[in-house]
Amino acid sequence: MSRLRIELLGPIRVTCDGEPLRFAYDKQAALLAYLCLTQGRPVTREKLGLLLWPDKPPAAVQTNVRQALTRLRQFLETAGQGAGALLAGPDFVQLALPAG
Repeated sequence: MSRLRIELLGPIRVTCDGEPLRFAYDKQAALLAYLCLTQGRPVTREKLGLLLWPDKPPAAVQTNVRQALTRLRQFLETAGQGAGALLAGPDFVQLALPAG
């Protein structure tokens, strides 16, 4: 498995085996940062939606959360973290990166 490093102080920076990774969207970086801070604890999709899209109608929020999670899962898989790095159920999401 690749070594993923996530730095949250200052600008969000992510490296994989020392190589910088770039986010396609700012919300993707914000989502990863929030899930890092809550790692090990499930977060409701509703809470994520309210944090990232507080001014959008509920249907748009649900769509945005689903799309952001898909992009984040792809990002983590590209970084060599595997499909299990992001656990998602119908109502919750949880980051499950190995410690280290």
